[in-house]
Amino acid sequence: MAEQLWLTEMFHAIMLVETEPGKENTVVRRISQLGEVNACHIVTGVFDLVIEILTQEREKLKETVEEIRKTSGIRSTQTLIVIHSERKEKGR
Repeated sequence: MAEQLWLTEMFHAIMLVETEPGKENTVVRRISQLGEVNACHIVTGVFDLVIEILTQEREKLKETVEEIRKTSGIRSTQTLIVIHSERKEKGR
């Protein structure tokens, strides 16, 4: 059975990031230091990174997205605001 996660107390966003060629690791190191970044993954495909942001304040989410967008080595971003999540129960 899936666990429902109601995000009423948290703002949750996923950012898809295209970096300059060869800059993925450098960008990940910088972005991972931001307190609201929950996870940062290097991926294959159209985008180079997938970043998960969690914060309790809408303004902090906005600031974090803006900070990431200004990071040297980033070409473009797309930000997805999560409105509902479900995850598998641990151990299954």
